[in-house]
Amino acid sequence: MDGTFSIEIINPVIENDQDISFHLFPVLPLEIRLRIWEVSVVRHRLLEIEVAPPSPSAQADQKRRQQPSQARYSRMNALCNVVSGGREYVATVQHGRFMHSKLLRVNREARRVALRFYRVHIPCWLRAVSRQNSSTSSSSSSLSYHAHPNHPQEANSEMPVLYLNPEYDIVYARAQSPAAYTLVDFLHDVRAHDPRGVGTLHLAMDVNTMGALHYALFYDGALQDPADPARLSLTESLRCLRSVVWMAYSHAGRAVMGPLEDFRGAGVRFVHSLPVRADTVAFDFLESRRGGDLRPAAYVKRDLQWVMTATRDPRQMRLQWRDVLQRLGLRSFTFASTFTQTVKVVDVNVEEKVLFAYEPPQWLKEQYGHIYDRASACRFLVDEQG
Repeated sequence: MDGTFSIEIINPVIENDQDISFHLFPVLPLEIRLRIWEVSVVRHRLLEIEVAPPSPSAQADQKRRQQPSQARYSRMNALCNVVSGGREYVATVQHGRFMHSKLLRVNREARRVALRFYRVHIPCWLRAVSRQNSSTSSSSSSLSYHAHPNHPQEANSEMPVLYLNPEYDIVYARAQSPAAYTLVDFLHDVRAHDPRGVGTLHLAMDVNTMGALHYALFYDGALQDPADPARLSLTESLRCLRSVVWMAYSHAGRAVMGPLEDFRGAGVRFVHSLPVRADTVAFDFLESRRGGDLRPAAYVKRDLQWVMTATRDPRQMRLQWRDVLQRLGLRSFTFASTFTQTVKVVDVNVEEKVLFAYEPPQWLKEQYGHIYDRASACRFLVDEQG
């Protein structure tokens, strides 16, 4: 195989360092300017959001459990929709570099278009902003939003806002236990701040999040009551989903050293087709691009035999997912005959995908730099080859 394929970048070429100006743009008709803004704002994003309780103490968890859901789900936001209210959680957006569209800061005309596109505006308290510089002067940031339990969650100019577009954004919810007080509330609040009442349409979960949700429904007593508002909200949130993405990362890298990594039978090889995850949130679906996936199909099929996940088999998440749907009445079984055991399955219309990529560890990012644009990606791949 040609070794140049392993350092080839197939992402769209965007030259950000060129000064390209069109001075006649302000004199264009309003309809044309608005159409240009509308086309420019569209993009897909993978938003990794860690949802955790504010305090890990057992006393705080016991206090939340003693508060009835009817009392918690009683406050309204500016859209006159009920929010989770008394439940307290911390939602931290990871890989926050270039998270929000620049059109929000260009002018009022562009901002109005961007706000219509990102119609879900979740007001939160800004908890922290951290930056970490690498050896190549690149940086990545993590924006943290603290959902305050005692504040009426209404939009105003003083509170930071997380902007979402349910049709284009994939919400990667990394929820910690108890999921009944983190993931369930977060999904509910996203839907409550959607003017259309839709909420999250594309949800990504890892083994920890899926395990926490499964535990909350089958073993935790918080969601056992079928009439519980939190359980009813969770059912509606999952019913609205269009796709579920199972996250599976590898920290072993694309270079497979079988004898040294206890990966028997793999030998020593380089998995060229394995994508490398960048620190930016925007991305393009390869199948939707002109020309499709540029990776040779034969190489992809061969390389899939030698991938090493740092987590459990993502197919295990599918089994737990089916249990959750059945528990909530979104998946039913009908046996036509005791002897033939014919099974009729009625599922919610959710497309399932697996996102598998190599996520460089922090020490490697500090050594070779974070990947946030084409230039930094080229440096990383060249150093990887060396």
